[in-house]
Amino acid sequence: MTAPGWYHATGDPEGTQRYWDGNQWVGEPRTATQPAAPVGDAPPAEAGAGLDKRWIFAAIGAAVLAIIGALGPWVTFFGISAAGTDGDGTLVIVLAVIAGGAAAFGLSQPGRKKAIQIAYAVCGALVVLIVLVNIGDVTDVGAGWGFWLDLVAGVVMTALGAVGDRLLPSSN
Repeated sequence: MTAPGWYHATGDPEGTQRYWDGNQWVGEPRTATQPAAPVGDAPPAEAGAGLDKRWIFAAIGAAVLAIIGALGPWVTFFGISAAGTDGDGTLVIVLAVIAGGAAAFGLSQPGRKKAIQIAYAVCGALVVLIVLVNIGDVTDVGAGWGFWLDLVAGVVMTALGAVGDRLLPSSN
């Protein structure tokens, strides 16, 4: 693995350098005539400070899936179904709206990356907890697709919040 510093990035014009943070390229390329920063110096403050937009859109998407699941059937029994909103699905909707709002907030607040990820992970974990608390009641009768969608969405939300955008490939 290459140490952090200023290097020529493949695909950038000849005679330019871009900052490598040890994991990905960050910031804009600079010309070789600009003063060189020693290897190991930090990149410009604005580079890499916020959440990756792909993470934000994935996080909002998972929250939307949780809302859809809560509106869908949690229980099905001989052709009769009950939506999640007839019970704890309303709490799932509230948590999904909070989580999606926190993720969207990340678009305008790049300096609050950790707080946004923590809030998102907590909301996702609470969605999973709500679903698991109801699993005995629901599976005795027959779990509907909305119930299972909420379980999956809650797990994805928790994982996205816990891991953040560290595993996304670099967009630079």
